Amino acid sequence: MKKIIVLLLAILMLCPLIVSCVGGNVEETETSVTTDASDGLLLSDKVKGVKFEGEEINVWQTTKASNAAEYFYDMNGSMEDGDFISLEIYKRNIKAEDYLNLQMNFIDTGSEASNAATDIRPFLQAESTEFDAYQLVQWNGMPLVLEGWFKNLDDSKYLDFTGDWWAQDYMDTAKINGHNYVMAGDIGIDMVSNTGAIFVNKKLLSENYGDDAYVNLRTMVLEGKWTIDEVATLSKNMWRDLNNSNTVDINDRFGFLCSDAHINGWYIGAGGKIIQRDNEGKAVLTMGDERSIDIMGRLYNLMHVEGAGEYGNNAGDTQLYNQTHSPILVQKFAAGEMLFSIGYFYTARNFTDMTDGFAPLPYPKYDVDQKEYYSYVHNIAILYAIPNTNTAKYDQTGAAFEVMASFGKQTLVPFYYESVLKLRYIDDEGDTKLVDLIYDSRTTDMSFMFGNTAYKIPRAMITDKRSNLQWYLTKEQKKINKELKSLNNVKF
Repeated sequence: MKKIIVLLLAILMLCPLIVSCVGGNVEETETSVTTDASDGLLLSDKVKGVKFEGEEINVWQTTKASNAAEYFYDMNGSMEDGDFISLEIYKRNIKAEDYLNLQMNFIDTGSEASNAATDIRPFLQAESTEFDAYQLVQWNGMPLVLEGWFKNLDDSKYLDFTGDWWAQDYMDTAKINGHNYVMAGDIGIDMVSNTGAIFVNKKLLSENYGDDAYVNLRTMVLEGKWTIDEVATLSKNMWRDLNNSNTVDINDRFGFLCSDAHINGWYIGAGGKIIQRDNEGKAVLTMGDERSIDIMGRLYNLMHVEGAGEYGNNAGDTQLYNQTHSPILVQKFAAGEMLFSIGYFYTARNFTDMTDGFAPLPYPKYDVDQKEYYSYVHNIAILYAIPNTNTAKYDQTGAAFEVMASFGKQTLVPFYYESVLKLRYIDDEGDTKLVDLIYDSRTTDMSFMFGNTAYKIPRAMITDKRSNLQWYLTKEQKKINKELKSLNNVKF
């Protein structure tokens, strides 16, 4: 009866969206996969026909964002709260539970995302068996992994990381001593929703640059010619003194404003790197080369010299535009008071009531010679880890995440990507190419993954109004070297 109710509710809720099929096509990977579910969904052979005895898997989770502009879903999902994505999560969980004959309990601890690691550590230190897995917020959770609290997941009987429902490149960045200690992929939607993007107000663009301005901009982007210079050109003439105060303040119209947390998106988008692995797999600092110096110089000019927006001549008090003010900046874009909004795919959920049309763009290239766009995955992305204390239900926990990720790849993520991002948030079929372009350009950096000191340097340079990258690297050299040593000399 429970399944019938879920199915009927899903049909009723999705009819207004006129959604397309979201089953998706899953390409076979090097491992063998098999159709082993009643509705034809694919699974790894490792979990084919696996049945347990009704065990409950308890997962520590947080749903409380530290920043009002951010968003975390309850991974239990719901068939009652009216949220389409929440319903899809619920349906996927039920399907996975039924297949394996177990129950997943994502326990909302009330912890704020920025305090997640602090609140998890006491459980780990006490060797608690209360939780069979932990939901980690990437930037503060990965340091816990380095402390050795979690299992090497390559030993799992049922996890199969060759499946394309796992974010393999992303997980490779997170590896320690060549092994996987965290899971990232299609367990939820955050590997997609946390993809960096810039949104443009089509109405403002056409009012200021002509009726064909947006089509020309979209063509420019798709042709690979969207650069920091183009952002500056479009942005720097947008300021208007809306409140007639004869001074620049938050109530005015801007080309763009964004929080300090978004600076890394600009840096990575321009091809910047911070910490990468060398040929031997060791973490090395790559920031400080000629490329990174040029990028930060160009961003400094954009933000502080050209008056294009952000912290520059038209931005007023630099201390106003930090993370705590992100909701204000989202509201200004929704109200038609900014040409560009800097954010992530999930930011679009704030614009669905806009009367002005909007579209997503990738972060701009440094120049037209840059071969690719790069859209970094926000460091609030969710990862999952299994503690060393989970000995009684290790197999069940691994199997549960394997099946949830696989089913998520074929139902949950396609629903979000095709039916929410492309149909609910985007008002022009031609703009779906932009969504694909941004999604295909996803990337990360070891500095974001492990929350190192180095990843804070680009944002510090802009907020501190310092244009000398080498000064910061020299100032933080000892701390950065210590962190690199820690990454490269893990003893477990």
